[in-house]
Amino acid sequence: MKTIIVEDEYHIRQGIKESIEWEALSAELVGEADNGEDAWELYQACQADLILLDINMPKMNGLELAKRIRSINDKAQIVFLTGFDEFNYVKQAITLNASDYLLKPISYQELKEALIRARNRVKKLKEHESMVEELKQTNRNQSGQMIPYKITAPLNETSRPIFTKELELLNKVKTGVDFEESFKGWMEGLTLKNFEEAKMIASQFCFSLFRIVQEEKIHFDHDVPPFIAISQCNTLKELTAFLSNIVQKVAQLISEKKELQGNKIIEDAKRWIREHLSEDVSLVRISDHLHLSPNYFSQLFKQETGETFISYTTNQRFERSKELLRDNRLKIAEIATQVGYTDTNYFSIAFRKFYGVTPSEYRKRL
Repeated sequence: MKTIIVEDEYHIRQGIKESIEWEALSAELVGEADNGEDAWELYQACQADLILLDINMPKMNGLELAKRIRSINDKAQIVFLTGFDEFNYVKQAITLNASDYLLKPISYQELKEALIRARNRVKKLKEHESMVEELKQTNRNQSGQMIPYKITAPLNETSRPIFTKELELLNKVKTGVDFEESFKGWMEGLTLKNFEEAKMIASQFCFSLFRIVQEEKIHFDHDVPPFIAISQCNTLKELTAFLSNIVQKVAQLISEKKELQGNKIIEDAKRWIREHLSEDVSLVRISDHLHLSPNYFSQLFKQETGETFISYTTNQRFERSKELLRDNRLKIAEIATQVGYTDTNYFSIAFRKFYGVTPSEYRKRL
């Protein structure tokens, strides 16, 4: 994210430069100016993504500079810096689609947060531009001609809430979490848009949804490509029905895949436990083997098997010990070692607690 600082006070410029870890924010400080005219020349030369802009400056004030920038770029992120006595300018700043405005003296924590918000907006806009280009390629029929479909202008501030809900919905669909409430909230926002904008947002959503389908390597059959189906919707009701249907299908496919994956993980875990009963079979160790977090694996194991990891492991130890007790050549101490107990007495006590008899008594009954 190319960034420029436009501020006539040297110490403020220096404070901003030195207080922010630019690389950590994926930002590059490409220039600075202490008046509006120099800043205008600088902006034309570098086409910065983000402008930190003081309102009250010599030669050309920040509002006039913002108007010029907006005349050629409505996507640039402008963060206004203003003093208490300039606060009446805020309304004008809002009409210029300001990304943020910060009150002097500047809190560098607030500045950092404003930069993060700007960075996220820049990223979203660039993703949107990329999506539009891919949609243009996708929305071609087999003869190579564009399918009639209107792509609207880039997103504005009023569209941002619905895209926040969209990201939340996509995340829930991808992770298999209950998504109905998120879908309802997203659809409510969609119905407030004009129909053409709603279709554009729906297309972007489907684009993101099918990117998830590709990432998850899920096979999805559809008679008509989603983007074509959306372009053929004539009413909001048709669009809503289509989206509801496609989200349900994708969510079901992902859920089924995750269930199969969960079964495979648990089968791998059970096999690993059986093969390592003579060792320290800890939650941390097996989770590391499976490349999962201990908390996630523990929850998944309980969900898939109905018992805890510790309970299952203990059962396996004693089931194995029962099998080994059939071999009279093995001493109790040897059996204890083979099922992970270094203390023979402790093994005998645990065995009796589990089965009601000691290992020796169990062997005599065989």
